[in-house]
Amino acid sequence: MKLVRNLLLGLYVNIFLVLLLVILTFISLSGNRICVLLLFAVFVTALGSGLFCIVVGVISVFAACRLFQKQEYGILRHNMKILKFSSIPYLFINFIIYYLLFIIFFVASRGTATVTPIPLFFMFVIFFTYLGVIFTSAYGIGLLALLLKEKKLKAGCFLFHLLLQLCFVLDVVDTLVLMKKFKRNGSLGR
Repeated sequence: MKLVRNLLLGLYVNIFLVLLLVILTFISLSGNRICVLLLFAVFVTALGSGLFCIVVGVISVFAACRLFQKQEYGILRHNMKILKFSSIPYLFINFIIYYLLFIIFFVASRGTATVTPIPLFFMFVIFFTYLGVIFTSAYGIGLLALLLKEKKLKAGCFLFHLLLQLCFVLDVVDTLVLMKKFKRNGSLGR
């Protein structure tokens, strides 16, 4: 549970720093040196918090593998539920920030931003957001593997749920389905 808390804390600290970075970027356009230094400090801190999320995420993957080996169905299910549902506001805030930035660039460039390298910047940011959030799927994938191992889930359903667990937004819907379908002890819900 400590890993789950640390991963969520890292994600929310990171999104706060990214928001602060965006605000300071617009303030520092006036040329204030203190704002520029503060902008650099927040940028370095945001990178550090992103790396923290990735490291804690990798540790969470190993923890999910250990729980799978011990066949800890209840803990896998609980951690999956906490991570998926607690990351919803993070994803929402993240989407709003980058959507607004894209709109600002698009409007400021009068549409020419779509044919410049600026959209690549957004793809780069989305990739790192995905890299940070993909680790929230570790416990869900561990649960799916355990259900497959115990023959409570067919291979085709396993692959379908696996793909859903690896997609934004659909992973939360899939978690709801899995929570309803498989109760606490792994038995099928009616």
